[in-house]
Amino acid sequence: MKTLEFQGQLKPDGTMAVPENIAEQVPAGQTIRVMIVLPEAESEEKEWTHMAAAEFLKGYAESDAVYDDLPTG
Repeated sequence: MKTLEFQGQLKPDGTMAVPENIAEQVPAGQTIRVMIVLPEAESEEKEWTHMAAAEFLKGYAESDAVYDDLPTG
């Protein structure tokens, strides 16, 4: 499957213009799959980051502390 990407804005009437350079790559009458990706709210992104770090640290045991003081390099 070929992927074409562009940024746009939804108009008040619910339509969106496809840039000409993208439209010319799609044969007329071709069925396409459309996905809309919205930026996440900053607070939601912070929540995901916090949750990921917490889940990662659940796998850390006190016995793993011996590795914290190993020389690097």
